[in-house]
Amino acid sequence: MSIFSCGTLRAGVVVSIGLLLLGIVFVSPTVIFSAPLELPVLFFHFAGFAAILASPVVLLVTLLLSLFPSVNDRLNECQH
Repeated sequence: MSIFSCGTLRAGVVVSIGLLLLGIVFVSPTVIFSAPLELPVLFFHFAGFAAILASPVVLLVTLLLSLFPSVNDRLNECQH
């Protein structure tokens, strides 16, 4: 059994989408409210910003893994 299968690459895409949505949810209160925010809200802002930055990294790693010839041969057997 290989760790690079259709399911793991699909999970990478889903995690990337989840990180992007989580980041948008965490950052949106800081963008909407213009009043000075307290420290816990700023913690969520920075965590959301980190999630937004991590989202394309996860997607890029998924893309690069799919370019390996051995992984690509296995992915050709996937049903879409």
